[in-house]
Amino acid sequence: AAEVVLTFALIVNDGIDPSPADSVSVTVAAPLDTEPPVISDVADIAVDTDAGANTASVTLAAEVTDNSGETVLSIFSIDGTVITSPYDFAVGATTVFVDAQDSAGNEAVQQTFVVTVTDTTPPDAPVVLTLIATPDSRVDLVGTAEPGITVTITFPDGSTQSVTADAETGAFTVTSDTPQQSGTVTLVAADAAGNNSALANAGFVGDDTPPTISFGALSGTTNGTYTAAITLSEDSTDFGVADLTLGNATATLTGSGTSYIATLTPDADGTITLSVAAGTFTDTAGNGNVASNTVKAVFDGTAPTVSISGAPESLAGNKSFSVTVTFSEPVTGFAAADINATNAAVTGLSGSGASYVATLRATGAGDVRISIPANVTADAAGNGNLASNALDITDLTVERTQELIASYMQTRANELIRNQPSLIPFLSRTGQNTFDFAATRGSGNFDFATGSDYPVWIQANGSWTTDGNSRSEYVFGALGGHRAITENLLVGAMLQFDHLSEDTGVASVSGTGWMVGPYFVARSASQPLYFEGRLLYGETSNNISPFGTYEDSFDTTRMLAQLRVAGELNFSTTTLNPFLDASYTTDDQNDYVDSLGNTIPDQGIALGQIEIGADFSTMLPVSRGELELLGGVSGIWSHTSGNGFASTVTPDYEGGRARIELGVNRTMSAGQRFTAATYYDGIGADGFESYGLSLGFETQF
Repeated sequence: AAEVVLTFALIVNDGIDPSPADSVSVTVAAPLDTEPPVISDVADIAVDTDAGANTASVTLAAEVTDNSGETVLSIFSIDGTVITSPYDFAVGATTVFVDAQDSAGNEAVQQTFVVTVTDTTPPDAPVVLTLIATPDSRVDLVGTAEPGITVTITFPDGSTQSVTADAETGAFTVTSDTPQQSGTVTLVAADAAGNNSALANAGFVGDDTPPTISFGALSGTTNGTYTAAITLSEDSTDFGVADLTLGNATATLTGSGTSYIATLTPDADGTITLSVAAGTFTDTAGNGNVASNTVKAVFDGTAPTVSISGAPESLAGNKSFSVTVTFSEPVTGFAAADINATNAAVTGLSGSGASYVATLRATGAGDVRISIPANVTADAAGNGNLASNALDITDLTVERTQELIASYMQTRANELIRNQPSLIPFLSRTGQNTFDFAATRGSGNFDFATGSDYPVWIQANGSWTTDGNSRSEYVFGALGGHRAITENLLVGAMLQFDHLSEDTGVASVSGTGWMVGPYFVARSASQPLYFEGRLLYGETSNNISPFGTYEDSFDTTRMLAQLRVAGELNFSTTTLNPFLDASYTTDDQNDYVDSLGNTIPDQGIALGQIEIGADFSTMLPVSRGELELLGGVSGIWSHTSGNGFASTVTPDYEGGRARIELGVNRTMSAGQRFTAATYYDGIGADGFESYGLSLGFETQF
């Protein structure tokens, strides 16, 4: 540095008047400068490219200070090349070096900073050269753009594809991945810095036809699953089971492309429907479908129920009866063989649809059970029926048969007692040397007796009786003989036979039997009082048709004991004969097996009967011969008992009843006599009566 002369001026001022100035000059020689300048205020710079350019003009600045005070300029360089400010920096990061040197040759410490230029200049918009549709409606585009740049194409469906323009020519081509509807194709170019060009738009004519869908008819059993064929007019990539509109069903879907199969499972009985609404799926171009047709079917998954009704609560014998079979809905294929019957056979079936009438015949061999098993018939949907109720019918074959036999034995016991021959006349004035025949509506009789030297007698009677719903015909015969022990005592024996036919309109019982045993007749020596008694035992053979459809045989054993006391009172032309009759008889049926295989158990009845009454006769005056008026009245008390089933059967004549008789005897010349009489038995007995009118003729020999 050069020397510096320093001049100093001195003035003294005492506060009143300054002194004259005085000066002095000092020459100063500078010392040697070895201190380098200092570079400061250096920092990295980040800028965008200038508008319309790919560079950025940057003004460079750095502060340099030096101890000498001189102005030292900063020197900027890039990779050894000095640059001036402002400087156009290329896009990217550039390191700038800063240097400085003072006049003494001192160099500052080199500084650096980085200038980063960001590219914000968009590339030129791509240019569409050709835009056409492929046969399957894909976009086929050819264009140009800045070489090496990336071009992104947005298709009408919103999908995008990117291509890189040729590094030299900038040409590019693109074909869309999927068919496209008509619309705008938009292109944009993007440089490496991410700057997008202006949009380039081009119109595209593509596939605008919506796909159609059609369903074939639902097929399958109406009580199961259904299937329907589905046909699309073109492929779809998004058609699925969720697109189906279902009514009363769930579905699965199989298939692809344009052909599918839908399988429907109904939720409940009723109509099921299948369709597809508009816009539920698209074709590959994105066109929403039009609505499909709707297919329907009626599902019936409920099995028909069946009930059996109308049967009688009980049956007896091999009778026919009918039941009503009612299904909950019409069925087909129902036949007589579908009915299960125990102790019965199905003989006929009529009806159709949901209502039938079955005719069956019981075997009579036990309780009847009727049922219809499951799945013997089906409704229109093919549902097999559920099992029916079981209908039970009590079989009363044995009970009814026993009841008929018990009633029959009771009737026969009553008739046996009523038709017993009177033995007292053998010691009274009548009963010898006579022949008599009489026939009546309710009874008939035939008597024959020899004289005292021939003590043999025969008697035959017949009667017709109504007891409730039962009508019976009874034939009785007796043959006896005796010896006179004394003039007031006869002892003998008799043989009886009888036959009873009883008919209730449906059932019938008949039987023939015999009885044998001793008897006696006695007379008081001092009073007009007579006694008779007998004790008989026998058996019967019988036939029974309890229901009019078959006949069986059974046997019984029986016994009869009877004691009668009678008196005679004479009053001028009138004779009164009071009497008391006590009878007891039993009849025991043996068990047997009937034609239906049932065992009919044994049973027995016992009848005790007391009759008290009086007969009268009076002579009426006539001009020729004799005319005798006859009559009588009696009260009868009956009591029945039994064992087995017979203990439950009570005849209508049980208890008390009354009997009346009235008749006339007209005696002619030569010992001939004509008789007419009537009687009625059953007064006071509800349901029991026996009556008749008799005409008779008698001659002696």
